[in-house]
Amino acid sequence: MMSCTTRGVFIAVLFCLLSSTNLAEAYENSLLCDTNFDLSWKVEGSAIYFKARVETTGYVGVGLSRTGKINDTDICVGGVNGNRTYFWDYYGRPDGMLARDDFPRCNLSSATEIDGITTLKFNRPLITEENVYGVNVTDSKLYLMCVYGDSDEVYVSNMTVGSKHINLLNYEHPPTTTPSGCDGIYSLPVSCLLLFVFSFLSMFSIFV
Repeated sequence: MMSCTTRGVFIAVLFCLLSSTNLAEAYENSLLCDTNFDLSWKVEGSAIYFKARVETTGYVGVGLSRTGKINDTDICVGGVNGNRTYFWDYYGRPDGMLARDDFPRCNLSSATEIDGITTLKFNRPLITEENVYGVNVTDSKLYLMCVYGDSDEVYVSNMTVGSKHINLLNYEHPPTTTPSGCDGIYSLPVSCLLLFVFSFLSMFSIFV
């Protein structure tokens, strides 16, 4: 029989591990567009949901392109300016500039700016049919365009652009590695690791 102390510690550790798993599975797919841009996404029904976490206090954008060029991009851009959030749909013009789309497709869930990190959560339909500027998400590769700026003024001239040629619906995750013998334990939050160590020491002290 477990003592109350041991049982309580076991439950706490189990809850932490389950919580970590749920957080990791909130978005099934993720990648680093560059060292400052962490992007996650999932598909639910007829929509795709994005979470962009970017080291900037300016705007953040996520777009889709058939060619990997700005003049062929269907893009959602947003951020936080003072006490207000902003969020717009753009499309790339033939001259390489961006223009506001009169038929917005993207829906903002939240935008935050904390300690120099801007986080956007939004969704858009997989299939867009209202005009020629929309790019459909199908089971084939597209260029995922990750853009951001150092201010809230959205201009191509101040834009950092990264692109990944991937299949959003059937993304092949790059292999991950962990130190030999660790079995992925480093993917756990630090708080859980500390709790695990504390719990182990607590249970050990019961028997000495």
